[in-house]
Amino acid sequence: MTIYPTQTKVMAITAPEPVFVLNGMNYLPHYSRPCWVQPGAFVTTYNAMKKMEEYQEDVSMRLSASELFAMGARVEEQPLWPREWTRNWQQWLRP
Repeated sequence: MTIYPTQTKVMAITAPEPVFVLNGMNYLPHYSRPCWVQPGAFVTTYNAMKKMEEYQEDVSMRLSASELFAMGARVEEQPLWPREWTRNWQQWLRP
């Protein structure tokens, strides 16, 4: 990779975020909505009017923490971009 004088390498800020794992698949916290999404939740579609591809979310792939727990998912921490809505998530697991 070539770095040009106008470019800098900057590491993205990450934080330990809750990730549900079910049958080997990671369910990541949505960036702005309080739900989890599975891989493939965003699909590319071609917009003929704009003559460009757009990303759209398949909202049927959203799951709540309760749904994931009911299906037997376990919680792990992974370094991800910080989400505002997952702050203090460890307290959710207290009885």
